[in-house]
Amino acid sequence: MKNSPDVSIVIPNFNCLKFLPTCIESIRSQKGVDYEIIVIDDGSTDGSLEWLNRESENDERLKVYAEKGLGAGSARNLAVQLCSAELVAFLDADDFWTEGKLAKQVAYHQQNESVVLSFSDYEHIEEESGEGIIGCFEFWPRFSAIAATTESCGYKRLTNPCGTIFAENVVGTSSVMIRKSAFLAVSGFDSSLNSASDWDLWLKLAQIGDVAFTKEKAMGYLIRAGSMTSNKGNRIKAMETIVERHAVAATDEFGGAFSFAKARLADGYREMYIAQRQPLRSLQYSIKALCHVPSSTHVKSVLSDVVQLFKGKPATR
Repeated sequence: MKNSPDVSIVIPNFNCLKFLPTCIESIRSQKGVDYEIIVIDDGSTDGSLEWLNRESENDERLKVYAEKGLGAGSARNLAVQLCSAELVAFLDADDFWTEGKLAKQVAYHQQNESVVLSFSDYEHIEEESGEGIIGCFEFWPRFSAIAATTESCGYKRLTNPCGTIFAENVVGTSSVMIRKSAFLAVSGFDSSLNSASDWDLWLKLAQIGDVAFTKEKAMGYLIRAGSMTSNKGNRIKAMETIVERHAVAATDEFGGAFSFAKARLADGYREMYIAQRQPLRSLQYSIKALCHVPSSTHVKSVLSDVVQLFKGKPATR
């Protein structure tokens, strides 16, 4: 292995023993690129740290560091500091990459030095069956239309990246590659945010360099109950902070970005109130979302909330 690999791979781990073998094997199956793997174990109690240490004994590319109580954002910040490559790829311990993902992304960055962030489409994977549910890009109507204009699965620069990502956060962390120098220039993940610090980072990077994407589904994102945010209120508050922080830069690029972001916030509140079985409050926010971004999806949400309000049952999300 070269003194400096082509790319450093950052993995934060907390109690993901069940998923780590698939995650690590998806890296080892990547061909044509030199890499190192930096894993920050954040106080695991399920045996995953011990498994990682055993794996590292036979793989000099795998470097494991034991910490406790950092949280995913701070763990990634520490890992990037330890990376020896300029290019850094993120992968969560319960996700995996498809064959050829790494070499294609590294090659694109090596040929396009102005690109500070790249990402791919990905498939949502059901935990028990292992089957695909839906791709990321197709879930977001505006970005889906942008992706449809590309003729191939190669990487393409994203026009107005800050405004686009502000309007619809289509970026999956485990699909991302960044430049370490750019990451450090914007101070990495904001650990003061209780949630959504990844979205904040993408927006910061989009303001200092080029962003690229591919519509190839190069990553599998596992949907599991334990990985879902436990406090929707905290997530929404963090999103509100991020919207306020980046609204000016985003709307300078895309005038409608603020309306899209406000609609997403309203959707978040609606989901929270559905979970709390408050149908009147969920209806109020589905109407707000519709006012911000008139769409068939938001019309259906309003109608669903109205029906459930009169039935006295929680609406469907």
